[in-house]
Amino acid sequence: MKKTIFSLLWAAFLLIGSIVYYFEAYRPAIGPVGRGVNDSEVFGQFLYGMLQGGAVLTAALIGAAAFLRRRRSHPHSKEDGLMPHEPDDPGLAKLPPQQLEALRAAARVLDPAGIPWGLGGSALLYVRGLTGRFPNDLDLLIAEDQAPRAFELLSALGPSELRAPEEPYCTLHFRRFTLGRSSADLIAGFGIRHSAGVYRLLWRHGEALPRLPLYGTPAGIPLTSLEDWYVLYLLLPGRADKAALIEAHWRDGGPLLKDRLSETLGGPLPPAVRERVLAVCRTAGVEESGLP
Repeated sequence: MKKTIFSLLWAAFLLIGSIVYYFEAYRPAIGPVGRGVNDSEVFGQFLYGMLQGGAVLTAALIGAAAFLRRRRSHPHSKEDGLMPHEPDDPGLAKLPPQQLEALRAAARVLDPAGIPWGLGGSALLYVRGLTGRFPNDLDLLIAEDQAPRAFELLSALGPSELRAPEEPYCTLHFRRFTLGRSSADLIAGFGIRHSAGVYRLLWRHGEALPRLPLYGTPAGIPLTSLEDWYVLYLLLPGRADKAALIEAHWRDGGPLLKDRLSETLGGPLPPAVRERVLAVCRTAGVEESGLP
């Protein structure tokens, strides 16, 4: 912005200087009469100065317009102490503006409090480029022992609704928040009941989740793993298509965390789901001797 202000001042100097020069050139002379005014030379100098000033003014206005667009897209300044990333991660940037604001709001209260959290569900698939379908809401996962504190912090940002899980869900802590113009589900102890027992998504304390840059956040937006959601989608009725999207992503060369996927086999799984996870592990070159 400082460069834009300087350019505007310089443009004003050039334009005003050219106008003053033009009128001074034709100002009646006092004293002995000398050589007359060279009209073409005066006009040439005047035109040159005006063109210079106009060019600088145009550049300054373009810079000012770009600055205002950035401010509208990223309403937080660097002085806020927040992440000044520009541009945002391409995947995150495709989310609707109201969901981006909800993510910023969550990050600004959870990160300073030291609460580990991560984006999951359909929004995760969308951000990672596995689907082009907009997510209806946001699924934010946290550690089970952090749920009370996280609920308290997010409750200060907007209304919330405590929800009881419906079968086959048996999640330990689930609350829906309204953050600005978007809704977000805060989930801790995500569990699914099935024929072989209850499969619960494990939160790994101390794990550094990958983060995607988003302007206006302390450190970007953390992502939960596709490996975890692959198993969850295999277990959930009517979600096999989302599991297939993740499989296709891996077949196309997408990164697969072999150890992470292998670890999911340590939980209770129906035989059909276990066999499907094993098939992916075998394709990835995981030795069965090292599997749970």
